[in-house]
Amino acid sequence: MKGLYIPLKIEYSDKEDKFRLLCVLNGKVYTINFARIVKCSLSKESFGENIKVGKIPLRTLVFDVRDERKALERAMMKFSHYKKEIEKTGDDTYQIVLEYDRDDETDVLIQLMSFGSYINVISPPKVRKEICSRLKRQVELFEW
Repeated sequence: MKGLYIPLKIEYSDKEDKFRLLCVLNGKVYTINFARIVKCSLSKESFGENIKVGKIPLRTLVFDVRDERKALERAMMKFSHYKKEIEKTGDDTYQIVLEYDRDDETDVLIQLMSFGSYINVISPPKVRKEICSRLKRQVELFEW
């Protein structure tokens, strides 16, 4: 990819130990991993206050956590950098509404799967289907 990107902010991911650049190109927000930047130079153009930025597209995930073996505490740690709301729904169950960047979807799926039977994805159906699909593939790998 090549283009005149306007930098917005730099993020650091503890989990991945990587720096990322949030930037704008033609009004759309992109996330670029610093390690993948091959060449960078200053532009002679001045953008001032005329930058039009679309809203960063966030996705919402709703899932239940059964708080056994400190599953709730682990979920709070794994998803600590995401905006979330937690509601107690039973004696040992909690519902979490999590907002994440669409670019982080694969990472979110992997993190969710690490909880095994202690979580239940409520919505969106697409994420539920993807988790089911990945679990079926894992079972097929271990069937002889």
